[in-house]
Amino acid sequence: MAKQTDVNVLKAIIDPNNIPSRKILLSVGFTSEKVCEIDGLPGEILSTYI
Repeated sequence: MAKQTDVNVLKAIIDPNNIPSRKILLSVGFTSEKVCEIDGLPGEILSTYI
């Protein structure tokens, strides 16, 4: 479906302390863009091109 709508990038925002989620995202090709605060909470932004 993403290809049909010309979406080129998928982004994920996770708690950087959630190691299992981070491992899954990295294993399917996501890369870390930045670790920051999001609405006062720790966050990590990861992305992948599709």
